[in-house]
Amino acid sequence: MRRVHLFEFGDLRWFPKGLRDAETAYLAAAYRLFPLAERWAERISTVLDATESTEIIDLCSGSGGAMPQIIAELEARGYEVRARLTDLYPNPQSASDPHIIWIADPVDATRVPPELKGLRTMFSAFHHFRPDAAAAILKDAFDHRRAICIFESGPGTLLGILSMVGFDCS
Repeated sequence: MRRVHLFEFGDLRWFPKGLRDAETAYLAAAYRLFPLAERWAERISTVLDATESTEIIDLCSGSGGAMPQIIAELEARGYEVRARLTDLYPNPQSASDPHIIWIADPVDATRVPPELKGLRTMFSAFHHFRPDAAAAILKDAFDHRRAICIFESGPGTLLGILSMVGFDCS
């Protein structure tokens, strides 16, 4: 499959933290408007054991995205879950849920520290990675024998990209 890899300003090291945090807070707010958390929780539940407590290690968390809603959905389905949020540019003050803990140190999704042992998730972030880095994310999960659930919310078409640009600029 051919693809064009575009950059996003929020991925750049020099991008101002305040603008990066605003961008990810916007995405977290947008997730509350759409029923994605319910669908994502449904998919995540297929790899969980209802008789065990589960820790979710969310990669590339931004401002936490839909994680509070996903946890609520999973709990409503009978799962006992908590989450640790990670990011290359952590935003620990964005989480205010008793089931969510931020890892304050930067975490590279291609090399997750081995002490983070839970089910790995990634929401609307996989497209940020070039093919070699995307493969490294999957290989790291495989090498550490961790399940990983990756979700992208955009359609990946030219029309979809144009609609997101229009939505982001309004």
